[in-house]
Amino acid sequence: MKGEINIEANYEVIRFVEHGGRCWPTMDCVKGQLLLQRLRGEPVIEKAMLFSWLKELVVQLEQYQRCRNNKGYRYLNPYSVLVTAEDKLLLLDLEAESNAFVMKNLQKRAVRSHFVKPIVRMKQNVQVSMDSYGYGKTVQFIMANTEIKPALTRKETYQIGKIIDKCIGENAQRQYDDFSQVKRDIPVIKERSRQQVRKYAVLGIITLSLIGYGTFMTIQANVFRQQRDKLILQMKEKSIKGEEKNAVLYDEPQEEGFR
Repeated sequence: MKGEINIEANYEVIRFVEHGGRCWPTMDCVKGQLLLQRLRGEPVIEKAMLFSWLKELVVQLEQYQRCRNNKGYRYLNPYSVLVTAEDKLLLLDLEAESNAFVMKNLQKRAVRSHFVKPIVRMKQNVQVSMDSYGYGKTVQFIMANTEIKPALTRKETYQIGKIIDKCIGENAQRQYDDFSQVKRDIPVIKERSRQQVRKYAVLGIITLSLIGYGTFMTIQANVFRQQRDKLILQMKEKSIKGEEKNAVLYDEPQEEGFR
């Protein structure tokens, strides 16, 4: 298996075409790696790519159901997702004979028990329930097998954990009703506008100027103190010399002057 990790191959995938509010699927043959292989070979991914992947999967699951009269994809897992050369995610066409290995892998007890939702835990909307469960488990797999650069913030970690919990949790009241809700919960990287960048740059310049001015005033104050202390010392020395001179004038005996 290790020798196959970085091997790319051609896979039959589903692409979706949107036009005039309508959506329909097209089949394509694309070269790439299965998500499972990609993460084993290159576990380090950028944060922006992670968020993009989470969104791409949700959008495609939603499009699949719209194209298939609300019929779900049903078997989303790391074996059924392709990573293209452009680092985009595509769903494999599970009806294609060349992709029969996906269903074969799902026959394995370990894979099936992890990525296929038990019937007793399904909500009334079975298709959404199955696909959201597969989505949650796939996201969980990605998070467990990758190193995100830069690291996720505490808030982003909480948001992704919340998505996973609402997808695979047993509390039916907290599960998602449709994929638009999942999409809203996916973290986004907010880019600062030029105005914000300019604002922070100006604040930075002002801060540095204030720090520089404060440093200058501190140095000036120290110089002033040194000069003051020096002057006081000189005055004390002069005072001491004056007292010594007076002592010579008034304290010496004057007998000779009265003779």
